[in-house]
Amino acid sequence: MLNAKDYIVYKLTGRFVTEPTDAAGFNCVNLNTFSWDAGVLDAAGIDPDKLPDIALSTSVVGTVHEQAARETGLAVGTPVVPGGGDGVCANVGVGSVSPGHGYCTLGSSAWVAATCDQPLIDDDMRVVTWVHIVPGLYSPNAAMQAAGNAYAWVRNALCGLDVAQAQAKSTSAYRLMDQRARRSPPGANGLLFLPHLLGERSPRWNADARGAYIGIGMETTLDDLVRAALEGITMNLKLNLGIIASMIPLDEVLVTGGGARGDIWCQIMADVFGMPVRVPHLREEATSMGAAVTGGVGVGLYKDFSITQQMVTIARTHTPEPDVAEIYGDLLPLFDQAYHALEPVYAGLARQGAGGMA
Repeated sequence: MLNAKDYIVYKLTGRFVTEPTDAAGFNCVNLNTFSWDAGVLDAAGIDPDKLPDIALSTSVVGTVHEQAARETGLAVGTPVVPGGGDGVCANVGVGSVSPGHGYCTLGSSAWVAATCDQPLIDDDMRVVTWVHIVPGLYSPNAAMQAAGNAYAWVRNALCGLDVAQAQAKSTSAYRLMDQRARRSPPGANGLLFLPHLLGERSPRWNADARGAYIGIGMETTLDDLVRAALEGITMNLKLNLGIIASMIPLDEVLVTGGGARGDIWCQIMADVFGMPVRVPHLREEATSMGAAVTGGVGVGLYKDFSITQQMVTIARTHTPEPDVAEIYGDLLPLFDQAYHALEPVYAGLARQGAGGMA
């Protein structure tokens, strides 16, 4: 049994091998020894002979053999380093390679993560702890299903005029939507947006959850609907960040991904998170850069992962505005309460959907 990247390693080198970050995703690895857990394998009835060897993420697990060289154009003997899963590669790409550094990746989905020196065990099972690429470290991670995707839904479903104007002006509809968000005050005139358009992962773990606007009145404008969407996505991330920050001291968050382009969204994040948000110059390349650095460390091109401190440079920093942060502090419990109030509704709608399909 191999992960996708490990199958490529096999095709290049002939070795069946994985590494701790993806091995942890099998859910049968001992997080303290970084080896397959015999007790879990036995309880689950898994034949250990069907599992690959586990090597360090930075180890050279083999070299490109002749057949692979003919098929790929790579040189025979090229060293192959297994690297890691996408989330922990992003850790490296944003410079979160030592304990205490938090970051958020804001793409179609989104997650908040940090680095620590021991497994972060959440008794309520809201947060997942991955093994870090850097040997001996870990990465607690809390991901939500629809972030940029939810904002894209708002664009497609509600902002057709902005899309048309953007096409006419050869600009981005999101730029016009960001202008709308600026025209609505913090709190979007009493409007909440639940961003669970694809169900939800952390901290809900509820496939039946769905999106909602709550608080629509005759006075509600499209500007409010747009701003509430940004705020709702960010408040869901705040719930996840709060879980991690309760166990690992964090005093700032570095933000990457497509969502980091927008100044208004990053400022909302700073105000909702209640801490500075830093945006690097390279916003959308963190994962690929982390993979490249891992390979570089593996073959000795870089001495260690401290090289990322030279690579990650900051383009801008957003600091919380105390008055606005206070508004969001009051709204966050209402956001959480709204989800729980709708839980039975979600379950009922799911049953209706199942009946309709039957």
